[in-house]
Amino acid sequence: MSAETMAETVVGRALSDHPLLRALEAQSREAADIKQLDDESFEQFIGMLRNHRACGYLHDMDFARKEWGTKWNACEGVVDSQNGTAQFDTAWACPKPIFVALSKQFPQEVITITYADEDIGSNCGMFKLKNGEVIEADEAQPWREMSEEQKAKWTAFAYEVKGWKPEEE
Repeated sequence: MSAETMAETVVGRALSDHPLLRALEAQSREAADIKQLDDESFEQFIGMLRNHRACGYLHDMDFARKEWGTKWNACEGVVDSQNGTAQFDTAWACPKPIFVALSKQFPQEVITITYADEDIGSNCGMFKLKNGEVIEADEAQPWREMSEEQKAKWTAFAYEVKGWKPEEE
């Protein structure tokens, strides 16, 4: 049993909305027993409770996923001030909450976000924000729900956004 499972149980964290994950989480929490934690796990558990008491999150990854929309900070950033563009990589998701917050700081501006991750053709698209609200969006649906034509469209889109060629994957 993990310190995180024990901490989630103690703070009453909601179970996943996904049926399979929900069942697995419930099963893990039912089996949670603080006496089964070794010393290192117990200290991690206490640290998570302190974090939760201080800021509402068990650990920094919880914070990052909720507040940033991705699990890590940005990396490999490039800013072009003359063109008003920025490009950077994040872990597995477009950090929409950050863009919404930025848009609210500049309520008169329309901010266009174009994104694609390394899962070429999935998790990609474009959206425009004004004062924190999405005013336009064209985003890929889950891969399994796309037609072959849509898969081709979003694959080409992602390669263009990433600046990659198909043979560079």
